[in-house]
Amino acid sequence: MNTSHADAFGIGIWTEQNNEDAMSEQEDGERRTKLVKAGVAVGIGSAAIVAALLYASKVKKPKRGGEKAD
Repeated sequence: MNTSHADAFGIGIWTEQNNEDAMSEQEDGERRTKLVKAGVAVGIGSAAIVAALLYASKVKKPKRGGEKAD
């Protein structure tokens, strides 16, 4: 058998697979960050829409046709 003790226990060796795993974790972290930012943006946008609707429902609008002329 050609494996050393380090190979058998998987310690102390940096392989191409380990490098790919590290890059994959970094890409996952970047993706997760983008998704969080998108979620925050959607939440803020939703809150702005709700605030606008609440404001619009409370503002007194003038009646159409203005005041009656006698």
